[in-house]
Amino acid sequence: MTDLPTIATLLGGTVAVGTPVTVQGWVRTRRDSKAGLSFVAVHDGSCFDAI
Repeated sequence: MTDLPTIATLLGGTVAVGTPVTVQGWVRTRRDSKAGLSFVAVHDGSCFDAI
């Protein structure tokens, strides 16, 4: 099993732009649009910010 990057690592800029990543966490908020899209804020506990 590979180590998944934390959100803090991603926001810190240590992962190269364009690199595919997989994150695990929980959805704290979800916003649905009229166009059928959903926007989610994913948290993993590594920092106060979300992606």
